[in-house]
Amino acid sequence: MVEESFPQFINPTPLGKDFICFDFLTPDFCDYIIQAAENQDWSSNRFDAYKTQDVYLEDSMKGLYDIINLHLEERIWPSVIKYWDIDPIKTATAFVLKYSMESQKSLHLHHDESHISGSVKLNDVYEGGVLEFPRQGFTNEELKVGQLLCWPSKITHPHLSTDLISGTKYSLTIWTEEDNG
Repeated sequence: MVEESFPQFINPTPLGKDFICFDFLTPDFCDYIIQAAENQDWSSNRFDAYKTQDVYLEDSMKGLYDIINLHLEERIWPSVIKYWDIDPIKTATAFVLKYSMESQKSLHLHHDESHISGSVKLNDVYEGGVLEFPRQGFTNEELKVGQLLCWPSKITHPHLSTDLISGTKYSLTIWTEEDNG
């Protein structure tokens, strides 16, 4: 079951200026992540500057985190390292974000506290809520459910989520740090 949740490894697809994309999770596995997250308590105070509705996998869903992280370590991070010719990285955190009409509807322009960031669209039954990179003139609108978008994060790629118009948006955010052994 677990192995079928991840498409076969392929090389990254370059998108825009300094973005790469991977076929990462199947739509069924994305649904599973959403359902698992909905059975958790959503927090909104983890990062005071940007209050988000989120569930941290390593805190609340350790088994799921371990499965996803193994996939990242074995199939994704080696390609990311090679693509940008950077020192080794490892996963720092992974969390599901929820945008809904009853709670958080957008996220202001910001940089992540991450060496390389990743975002997976977990569903597409919503309007608005677009991940936008104004400086690069790039959005994730064309990405499919389950695709992993990666970018260098701390300095050059400020981003935001536009106002949600309808529905509920779920995404998986992945932050990395340098792996110093």
